[in-house]
Amino acid sequence: MHIAWQEILTRAFAIVLVSTLLGIAFNAAHPLGIAWQRPILAKAVTPNEPHAVAENPHQNPLPAQHKSPVVQQPVERKQPKSPVKMPVKESKSPRPSHPHYTNQTVGVSPVTGKPTTHNPYQNDSLATTIIAPPPDPPAASEAITWDKAEELVATKGAVLVDARPSGAFQAGSIPGAVSLPSGELEKQIKKFSETYGADTYLIIYCSDLECGASAAVAQSLIQQYGYKHVYHMPGGYREWQRAKASASIVGEKASENNPHP
Repeated sequence: MHIAWQEILTRAFAIVLVSTLLGIAFNAAHPLGIAWQRPILAKAVTPNEPHAVAENPHQNPLPAQHKSPVVQQPVERKQPKSPVKMPVKESKSPRPSHPHYTNQTVGVSPVTGKPTTHNPYQNDSLATTIIAPPPDPPAASEAITWDKAEELVATKGAVLVDARPSGAFQAGSIPGAVSLPSGELEKQIKKFSETYGADTYLIIYCSDLECGASAAVAQSLIQQYGYKHVYHMPGGYREWQRAKASASIVGEKASENNPHP
């Protein structure tokens, strides 16, 4: 009985020993096994050696309070280069531009961005043609009635001008009027302008509304001969006759209402 228990213990010890040896061998061979070697202490890091590292790779790095401060070197910033300004060459035109030339061109300088004036004869891709506005339409004479004409005669010393042919003027005309037939304007204008200057107030009249000679003569006096104060009376000589007849009737009625003693 004593021998049986001794044999059992021997075999159990052998099994435990073999298991232990196998476990040690497996632990040494496996990368995740427990390291049985003595841990190597980390080398102390001194302020003079800021880049020293611990000798033991399995040891955690030093706490933050034991790390030496890292001095950051100032970074030198490069200043951007200023753009180089290129001078604008002034081109010489083949012939001088006239001061009253209307189609002048204006370009934009690629450096300054400001508009620059170029010669009209210069071929510049940056130039833009400026078209002159159309001239103002010629001044036209004002159409008036006999009442307005009579007022201008009294206040401005206006001259009544008869544009009908000479025969019609001699047959009858407005008192104080001068003859300047539309068909003889170029022939008589020199003599007329010697008597009546460009600043004279003129009232041109013809026969009636169907006659357009008064407007034509008035327009010619303004555009071709430089007269400044020209009017035309479309009603013409017939309008004056009706106004005179009406005034006579009014005068007769006034006389009847106020007979002389």
